[in-house]
Amino acid sequence: MPYGTSKIYAFIDEAGSFGWELENPSCGSHIVIAAIIVAEDVLEETISKIRKVKQSFFPNSEMKSVAIGDNIQKRKRILSQLYKAPYNVMLCIVDKAKMKEWPYAYQREKFYQYINYNFYEFLKISYPNLIVCADELISSEYMTSFIQYVKEQENHDLFSATDFRFENSKENILIQLADIVSGSIRRMYDKTIGEKYDYCYMWRDKILDILFFPESWHNYTDRSPVGRKEFDSIIARICFEQAVQFLKSHKKIRDLEDRARVLTLRFLLSQMVNKNNNYIQTKDIRKHLKALGIDSWPTQSFRNKIIAKMRDQNVLITSSPHGYKIPTTEKELYSFINHGNSIVEPMLRRLIKCHHIIRNKTLGHVNLFERAEYANLKKYMEAQEKQ
Repeated sequence: MPYGTSKIYAFIDEAGSFGWELENPSCGSHIVIAAIIVAEDVLEETISKIRKVKQSFFPNSEMKSVAIGDNIQKRKRILSQLYKAPYNVMLCIVDKAKMKEWPYAYQREKFYQYINYNFYEFLKISYPNLIVCADELISSEYMTSFIQYVKEQENHDLFSATDFRFENSKENILIQLADIVSGSIRRMYDKTIGEKYDYCYMWRDKILDILFFPESWHNYTDRSPVGRKEFDSIIARICFEQAVQFLKSHKKIRDLEDRARVLTLRFLLSQMVNKNNNYIQTKDIRKHLKALGIDSWPTQSFRNKIIAKMRDQNVLITSSPHGYKIPTTEKELYSFINHGNSIVEPMLRRLIKCHHIIRNKTLGHVNLFERAEYANLKKYMEAQEKQ
């Protein structure tokens, strides 16, 4: 059942803490928030499978990332077993060093509120009918702040469908899973740990999306995931920044098409920066949207209503017979231009031929390009005739 037609649960926990002693392991350089996303119809199956993993590795205690510590091989074994259950992951990765200049960085409450707004806006675009499950003990500063913030937003359209369930993390296996995931991902980002193994790549098919915070090109290029093709840094950065600008200007979703554009672009960006940077076929984008509750339009309508509209608003998306992608090299841009040129040039030549035939056969009485709306076509024709 697609996510849009059933209740969706988000089991949330975080790793890392507020503070600015970034080289101190007790403080650290990053905060990572993990949301374990589970559809209602597979909730019991997910819980059952995760419990079996817990019984194998943590028979007498909670599943906690800190309990695994620096044992990378054990962590990989645990994660590979946890991977098999039917859930997905959304992440928020906060680079505190890049937030030091933010005006309210040293005000704890403001700091958490700012992250809350952005991450939960991020989640709610994907899952409008979200049920959030948090630890009833509310021991962490982040969760305390988050709960208060979203309660204050209850009357806001974006959060109006949000429901809260409070449970003891000692009893809730999926909150424990969020602890393992957030703690593992933080290990590869936090400079006080500096683990080299790429857990994001290991879990690339589980992680639906990542919000890097603050959103910066460098968040995506500081590391080089295994299997990702190299960027032409100038071209890739330009195209990345155009995409991010679109997302920033479309935080208020007005209709279904708006939501589909945002989710499509986030999917393409995720492929660009976290996975293998390949072209994505239309059917795979539509499958992704369907999993998020958008049973999208026929292929041609999808191209016109979603892809073309984003291009009209300065998003650079290349296409080929293999699908769509955010371009990262000059070669991809030229491939796109050549593809467009192979369609546009013959079409323009046919229009010009039609114009010439009608003008000549009517002895000039009918000039199709004289109308004001065809002024650009007329200029193009005149330019071609001068060559």
